[in-house]
Amino acid sequence: MLFAPHSRSTSITVAATQTRCVSNSSYFTLVLRYSFHPTWYIFPLRVALPGSPTDHSSTHKILRTAFVSQSNPFNMPEITAGRVCLTINAAITGIGPFMADWSDTHIFNPRWPPHAKFHNGQTMSMGVLLGLATLYYTWRSEPAPHADSIKTAAIFSSLYYIAGISAVFYPGSLAVDPEFGTGNPQIPPFVVFATIPFLAYWLEARRVSQLKVR
Repeated sequence: MLFAPHSRSTSITVAATQTRCVSNSSYFTLVLRYSFHPTWYIFPLRVALPGSPTDHSSTHKILRTAFVSQSNPFNMPEITAGRVCLTINAAITGIGPFMADWSDTHIFNPRWPPHAKFHNGQTMSMGVLLGLATLYYTWRSEPAPHADSIKTAAIFSSLYYIAGISAVFYPGSLAVDPEFGTGNPQIPPFVVFATIPFLAYWLEARRVSQLKVR
């Protein structure tokens, strides 16, 4: 054991990465951590590697990851503008249908036949499920590929509104029952909420590409 006089057995996490050449031989930096202790202990251990590349920057990445892990023990994803947009959209998708349809204009409308109310309930439940799916893919932790997760979240977050826009094209469809008004008042907000997820995906993709440049 290299450090700490604890008598009980200790689980150690070890990560190794190659770093800059020193005197024409590369070496590894070992990052060790007690499983029950928040501090990262870093020990440079030189190992000659003839013929290895002479310039690597991955050490900085592994050390940065180590200290991020220390401050974020539950591996929660970073709060970003893209994730916030997707979260807001998910909340609106899950709650909005109940706010709009749990009323006399829809589910409690005495003129509606039972089968119409059945499909109205289906629509409200679908909003909740799509919202939950969006939240899952927005906030799930690594090692899931980040870009794939955010893209999937954006797709789930937009489906409810894309379906709503398509509904006006069905034969005999009306966005509002005649006794409550005319026109298609849902379409403008549907277009907005169908667009926000892909804006969020673009923000996340740009942020990740900027990190890679650094």
